[in-house]
Amino acid sequence: MVWAGKKTKYCLKAPWMEQGEGFYNFKTRPDDVWVVTNTRSGTTVTQEMIWLLQNNLDYETAKKFNLFNRFPEVVASLYPKMWKGAEVVIQDQNDNKKFKLIKCDDNKTSYEFFSTLPSPRLFKTHVPLSLHGDILDSGCKIVYIARNPKDRLVSGYHFETSGDKPFFHGDITRYWNFFKNNLIPYTPYFEHVKEAWALKDHPNLLFLFFEELRADLRGTINKVADFLGKKYTEKDIDELANHLDIDNFRKNKMVNDLKGFSKVKSVFIGKGLVGGWKEQIPPEVEAEIDEWIAENLKDSDLTFSMTSGPIPKPVLRGFLARNIKFHLVGAVLSSCSAGLAFKLLYCDPRKRRHDEFYATYDAEKQLKIMNEAGLMQSCPI
Repeated sequence: MVWAGKKTKYCLKAPWMEQGEGFYNFKTRPDDVWVVTNTRSGTTVTQEMIWLLQNNLDYETAKKFNLFNRFPEVVASLYPKMWKGAEVVIQDQNDNKKFKLIKCDDNKTSYEFFSTLPSPRLFKTHVPLSLHGDILDSGCKIVYIARNPKDRLVSGYHFETSGDKPFFHGDITRYWNFFKNNLIPYTPYFEHVKEAWALKDHPNLLFLFFEELRADLRGTINKVADFLGKKYTEKDIDELANHLDIDNFRKNKMVNDLKGFSKVKSVFIGKGLVGGWKEQIPPEVEAEIDEWIAENLKDSDLTFSMTSGPIPKPVLRGFLARNIKFHLVGAVLSSCSAGLAFKLLYCDPRKRRHDEFYATYDAEKQLKIMNEAGLMQSCPI
């Protein structure tokens, strides 16, 4: 590992020593879209969402090519296992509705090779914004997603200790000590997030919380679509939300994979829990983490949801259109059922009793009986 940065020293992979300047000076383009996150913060689901929004919800291509190839990591050459033999998906220049897979030139760095790719380009990075030189000045779109530090810690721990050849050895207390002392890649965590939070009002940056995405996936899709200048119907949004639903997402082989790290494949896409840290972090460690969080946020208006996402806003647009058929059918069936029940249970028995009564009724006989009983008397007017 190496530590690099002007104001803040970030923990980065050792090849940054030779390649860091190239990544810092990598030229972004106005039609680029970047996903920037600390690790284990909802990166993959955000990538898949953006790729589909940018490509007219082309699920067929998304089923054909791995997300790793459709939405590459810009600093891929920092990871030799990932970069060697890497491939990337680009639009066919003769038909922009078609895509093709091309081999990357792994004799070059990823910033050298990616600079030759045709537009539009989609990239992800875990490297903080301050280490990507002109990214904000180029006019490209940046989506930054942050996750509360406790769930980020637990997810990172499970990812890095999984498989036969884990990246990290030890329990979660030891992992926490590494994390807080900036010995885990892309830490310090809070500086990474606060850099983006300070730019949350920049017109080319959309700041999202993972908890927000989990609590209101459809609302988040709409927000990202608006940011990207894309318009879709409510039916389209519902279909995309179903595609991105965590249970479906974990079964998707085109996203739940990490090239070069097959040993961690089973936990690459986690459970996506909000508040899952409660069952994982010992009380004494939790108290230490709470103190660490308070210290790092004392001069910031940044806040996190630690147990559940924010209450989703009501989605009223399209509500009537989505529900009118169901309710019309229900109203017709209910009214028909009520009418039939009224006829069978009230009208028919009443008519039957009426017919039975008048079948033997003798009006003159009844009048005579009433006269004899003195019930029928005349009175002066």
